[in-house]
Amino acid sequence: MNGTDDTSATVPLPTRRAVLLPPVDPATATGLLQATGCGGWLVPEPGGATVFTGEVLSAGALARALGHGAGRPDGVLLWADPSGPEAGFVLLHRGDVVTAHSWTTSGAGELGEPALAARATGRPGVEPALRDLLARPAADPLAHLPELADLFGVPAAVLPLLTAAALPTGSVHVPVAPRRPGRLRSLLGGVRRR
Repeated sequence: MNGTDDTSATVPLPTRRAVLLPPVDPATATGLLQATGCGGWLVPEPGGATVFTGEVLSAGALARALGHGAGRPDGVLLWADPSGPEAGFVLLHRGDVVTAHSWTTSGAGELGEPALAARATGRPGVEPALRDLLARPAADPLAHLPELADLFGVPAAVLPLLTAAALPTGSVHVPVAPRRPGRLRSLLGGVRRR
């Protein structure tokens, strides 16, 4: 993949992590990761690559940029910080945040809207279960992620990316590229103006 390196096994993984689903085109993800100054990893999946970053906000910016592309489906951003411990999600539609939620052991966090989340994932029938899950206290925030993935219809296979000591074989590191004037503008030229 252009603009990537094969040091994914030697680059230390961050504690706070985010994965963006569904899988995206690796070339597009590489260009946007570099243009937004995020950097990250591409984990091969059928139909593309799951984007893995160490910054929730960076993953959100990438999801927003990807969401404005033609035919881009809704995005699910799952994140976790095992050292916190903290965990949560952000749901996007056409690049805009629909709702977000976070669990912390202190009880402080962002409260997601279950009805919006159920509609955004195309699963309106899960609203009652989602409402129950989001209201549940979090002695271990990461323990909520498997049930959340099930409710959202997200493959449970991505959850280990949030806590694993290493990424799967074949993962590719996308380093932060040096800033070049106009590069981001050209890559995001099709982004709709508000």
